Amino acid sequence: MKSLIIFTALLSIAFGDRQFTVKNNCGFTIWADVIPNGETNIQLNSRQSRSFSRPDNWSGRIYPKRANDRAPYTLAEFTLGGYKGMDFYDISLVDGFNVPLAIHVSSSDNCRSPSCRADLNANCPAELKRVQNGLTTCESACTKFHQDQYCCQGAHGQPNTCSPSNYSRYFKQACPDAYSYAYDDPSSTFTCRADSSTRYEVVFCP
Repeated sequence: MKSLIIFTALLSIAFGDRQFTVKNNCGFTIWADVIPNGETNIQLNSRQSRSFSRPDNWSGRIYPKRANDRAPYTLAEFTLGGYKGMDFYDISLVDGFNVPLAIHVSSSDNCRSPSCRADLNANCPAELKRVQNGLTTCESACTKFHQDQYCCQGAHGQPNTCSPSNYSRYFKQACPDAYSYAYDDPSSTFTCRADSSTRYEVVFCP
């Protein structure tokens, strides 16, 4: 059995698996989803964490859920081993917000660790506020109204024809590191050299 464990560990390194941790600093239980090709409903009681690996070419999302709630969710998004050998990662509020979130990066390059620490539910515009099963979330204007001007679609499907709205500015002012609408790339996309030693920790309620 010991030999099998060692072989499995070496195999993981050989194929360049990347290490992730999800950590719950909230005062309540979180169920985390890692999609695609990962676990769902990872139960994390307050102060608990869970580590796992993903392939070094993985693209996906990690997000927190509370008991009985539904989207929107605050998203941590990753594309590993992308353009010019870089990892790309971001926090997205394009669909809306439910729980504060941060991405802590451990790397030899001292890559930036973005965060969205504010509770956007507290002052969410009334027309975006959603209460379900006793839990409050804050929808984005795109999710709520399904209009091209908010979703950057149709005639508004290019960066020069889709501008931030008052709703997306609410998200951006509270969480400057996070995507507030579809073309919020310049201030919201982060990169780090793709390397097996680079580790990512997604923290809920940082």
